[in-house]
Amino acid sequence: MHRAPTKDRPQECETSPVAGWNDRKGEAGCKDGFTLVELLIVIAITAILVAIAVPSYYKFIGKAKQASAVSYINNVVKAEQIFLDINNTYTDDFSELETTQIIPSGTGNPRAYGDYTFTLTIGVDGAGAPIWSVIAVPTDGDTSLRWYYSDVTGAIRYEVGATPSVSSQPI
Repeated sequence: MHRAPTKDRPQECETSPVAGWNDRKGEAGCKDGFTLVELLIVIAITAILVAIAVPSYYKFIGKAKQASAVSYINNVVKAEQIFLDINNTYTDDFSELETTQIIPSGTGNPRAYGDYTFTLTIGVDGAGAPIWSVIAVPTDGDTSLRWYYSDVTGAIRYEVGATPSVSSQPI
């Protein structure tokens, strides 16, 4: 039922099937758009969803960086073994490990790969046997990520935010 407008009662708006919208926009007394409360509710819900999603996203990114570092260290372990089989010695030169076609091309020692910097060293143990080790540290020094260590044993060890060693926890 449509009633005529009076001084005390403005003209009623025709309603739309969509809540909050009408067919007579701009007429005096008719709702035009969303209210401030409706907009604030939408903004609050969006902020809550973002607050939940962003930390999960950064956690996922950190895990992906760490997985990439572990994969690269596994490749170094394999390349060192192949290099030993061919040359009867280990190397601390990533360029020489590239000849095994397991390590991707790059330059220098230490070598940056992904979000980590890898440092390769060689030496001898107490019995005079040759040994090698590789340490992976986040390039940006992020102390919330794992820092990795591996050696001739092939075991990968880590510390969170600190330089790992042979006595660090294995993964």
